[in-house]
Amino acid sequence: MSAGPHTDRFSGRVEAYLAYRPRFPRTILPFLREHGALPKGAVVADIGAGTGMLAEIFLEAGYRVIAVEPNAEMLEACRELATQQPALEVVQGSAEVTTLPDASVDLIAVGRAMHWFDWPRAHREFQRILRPEGWVLVASNGHSDSGAPVSNQLSGILRKWRTDSAEADTTRNFKERLQGFLDTSTWQQRTLHHDMTVNFPTLLGYAQSLSAIPRPRERGYDEMAAELRSVFDKYQRDGSLVTPLSSDLDLGRLRAKFAGDAD
Repeated sequence: MSAGPHTDRFSGRVEAYLAYRPRFPRTILPFLREHGALPKGAVVADIGAGTGMLAEIFLEAGYRVIAVEPNAEMLEACRELATQQPALEVVQGSAEVTTLPDASVDLIAVGRAMHWFDWPRAHREFQRILRPEGWVLVASNGHSDSGAPVSNQLSGILRKWRTDSAEADTTRNFKERLQGFLDTSTWQQRTLHHDMTVNFPTLLGYAQSLSAIPRPRERGYDEMAAELRSVFDKYQRDGSLVTPLSSDLDLGRLRAKFAGDAD
């Protein structure tokens, strides 16, 4: 199995990821059904599945899901989920080498992992494993672009304290690049708005679940925590902060050939 240089980015963060990451909105399912991308009995491949948070919404609705994940710790979290969800199959693989059979899935779902993929190789692999007329869903979920002042301020702090400044803006030109991945004649876009309510330890735990944020006792952690505390204190009510979130959905069939900048 081939894995990219980002495979180990979340090692040591799985506990925080499971405890503090916001879940995807369940209203993703009606959006998919509206466009015919989730027929009855569909098989879904969650690529770069992490701990299985995106897979959960399909499992709850009765679909069979194959979680493909390269990171060993994330893989174990998926396997734990599979003990409770018999319709979940867990596979160690990557977007570029899923190990799945040809034409075996109806929908490929990608959560927050898309920006780490080798897009030309992933495109070829997606073409191989998708059934004819299959679809690809790319779904983000978080504070960015929700439009609320508190979300903008939190996102700004988290961008500031990233330890990989050369890669800090993983959304840069994302939509433009996606045009080289998806067939624009079938491309459907929607932003779903939801929120989560947090106390300060939960907000700090969310920050620690992010792949490039300093951890406790690492350089910059205390300063980042102080800035998050300042925003929390500004907007909290009775010890809780309602943080607006947005889930940006991009749905489409694959282009016949990847037309991107790395091909």
